Amino acid sequence: MSALGLGLIGCGGMGKSLIKGAHASGLGKLIVACDMDAERAQQAAEEFDCASCNDMNDVFGRSDIDALVIATPNFAHCDCVLAAAQSGKPIFCEKPMALSTADCDRMIAACKASGSGLMIGQVLRYIGVFDKAIELVREGAIGEPFGIHVARMSLSDPSKQAPWRHDINKSGGTLFEFGVHEIDFIGCICGQAKSVFATGSNFLHQGQYNFPDHIFLTIDFVNGAKGMYANGAASAIPWNETRVWGAEGAITLTSWGGKLQLKRSSDAEPQAVDIGSREPHVQREVREFLESARDGSPMTIPGETGRANVAIAEAGLKSIQTGQVVAVA
Repeated sequence: MSALGLGLIGCGGMGKSLIKGAHASGLGKLIVACDMDAERAQQAAEEFDCASCNDMNDVFGRSDIDALVIATPNFAHCDCVLAAAQSGKPIFCEKPMALSTADCDRMIAACKASGSGLMIGQVLRYIGVFDKAIELVREGAIGEPFGIHVARMSLSDPSKQAPWRHDINKSGGTLFEFGVHEIDFIGCICGQAKSVFATGSNFLHQGQYNFPDHIFLTIDFVNGAKGMYANGAASAIPWNETRVWGAEGAITLTSWGGKLQLKRSSDAEPQAVDIGSREPHVQREVREFLESARDGSPMTIPGETGRANVAIAEAGLKSIQTGQVVAVA
């Protein structure tokens, strides 16, 4: 079968990375690159040898486009998906799915009404150590998980970021910007969240960000498990670490190409785990999307999963504002 024709909405770094993954998979070929910035759209068109345009509505109705990839800034995801859904074509939308659960619900409803499959780009779950940790837990290596702690903190430089990332109304702040990655992983391990309590403040970026740059989030899960997530952009020493505790052992890992250790209750010492050779994570997520788009099968990471992650981030921000435990909607 020939590669699916793709329309790309949003030609920034992530959009181009997704198209590279599609081309590497052999399942997709970019037909049109669309961006409101004409120069950016043209640069993508030259890189991928395709057409360009500046109005996404010029993309959706084309008969040579079989599936759509949306990689716009966070605040535009909802409007783009709602417009794209009218085409009835499968849609890949970058994370965060949207900046509110209300918008997620609108996106899910629109895609269901038109028959468009919808997949959300929660790629962290496919990165080596995270992917292997999920495998180990699902295989029962540590028994039923009852606790998880994840930390992702670094020091951001706003001068090196697009201005929209400085505004909580456009980016969602750190919980939405990158926190939904770790939140998704936490959900893969512990399941459905029940409630959230969070605390946070803006310590180092006053006048630059209008959102907290240092956050501690605790999560209670429906199955009784407990979670903690340290998230922020104000740590001079980066902190990227994950620990998972289960009834029969524990897992620790350092993030993004780091090390993974497993200790079963019967082991004398923790054992290093070889994650093996794995498909590049962006290529894998796009491949799975294109396979579902081609076959009409359910999406690996559907809109409902993206919504669940947004619901936790949304509850976290509300908890910071109110000082109260917030139920996850």
